[in-house]
Amino acid sequence: MYQAVSTAPPTWRARAGFGLKLFTSILLLALLFWLADIGAALRAVGEPALLPLLFAVILAPVNQFISAYKWQFLLQAQKLTMRFGAAVRMYFIGSFAGLYLPTNIGGDALRLFLARGYGPIEIVAATIATERVTGIAGLLLFAMVGLALGSPAFFAGTGLAWSWLGVVLLVPAVFLAIMRPVLLGDLLIFCRLHKLGKAGAKTESKLLGMVAAMDRFRGTPWVLWQAMLWSIIFYGVLVTSQYCQLLMVGAEVTIIHVLMVAPLIPLISLVPISINGIGIAESAFVIGYVALGVPAEIALAAALVRRVFYSVAVLPGLAFWLQGKRSWAPPQSY
Repeated sequence: MYQAVSTAPPTWRARAGFGLKLFTSILLLALLFWLADIGAALRAVGEPALLPLLFAVILAPVNQFISAYKWQFLLQAQKLTMRFGAAVRMYFIGSFAGLYLPTNIGGDALRLFLARGYGPIEIVAATIATERVTGIAGLLLFAMVGLALGSPAFFAGTGLAWSWLGVVLLVPAVFLAIMRPVLLGDLLIFCRLHKLGKAGAKTESKLLGMVAAMDRFRGTPWVLWQAMLWSIIFYGVLVTSQYCQLLMVGAEVTIIHVLMVAPLIPLISLVPISINGIGIAESAFVIGYVALGVPAEIALAAALVRRVFYSVAVLPGLAFWLQGKRSWAPPQSY
């Protein structure tokens, strides 16, 4: 049941792409540390307000459990059974791995690999894809609220005006991915992956099976609406957590200010020019909050706190990984 993972060495293009992303992340962080007072930022981190710190610590791991429950719910909708504890452990493992794999989907790929014993791989992949697509839909909803709250002068002044274009382009794409995933199958047929040989034909078959499984969700729209509801709760927790992190380092902001900026940060982080959004997320964070009147060193302090809190929150994933497959595999497989 458990097959070996391919250990083929990366191609020169993969190495070059990783090197370019690493360079971009380092360059953006270096510019931030140069333009802002890193010493003052670290002092702000070292003298936190205790009540916001307490709430930020409590909220840090909450979204891992929300996401795991949402994934388990989608699996059950496809008649696949997974214990909530196993879903939580796999989600933590995937999130932990996502910190170090040079792609925004590396953690999801690992989660798919770990969950392959629970059912056909294409159906498990469909639940992960649907989870992500409905998550992006929830993110876009919050982004549209933030964009509506912010004045055109604010976004033009921050250099984030193009985020309007990103939202406009993503909304119909996400809607089609949720309501008409079969269109992806038509695209795959047009591309004819099987022309690449046996591996391409097998990949095409699995992807078409995934698309068919995603399309079955249209027969149960209440499942998609409930998944969307959990996505909205997820981003509500994210906005609240970021608000606490800002207050913790002394920023004078309101929850409305956070609604204007917070949803755009993960949206901008989707741009694949850095390692897991490192550097680009912090840059967008600082630019957005500085435009709202937050001092640059305080905005940088909050950006660093955001990154550290997430990194610490997913550390249980390492412990679950070290426990071996008993931590995530179906009971009958060991």
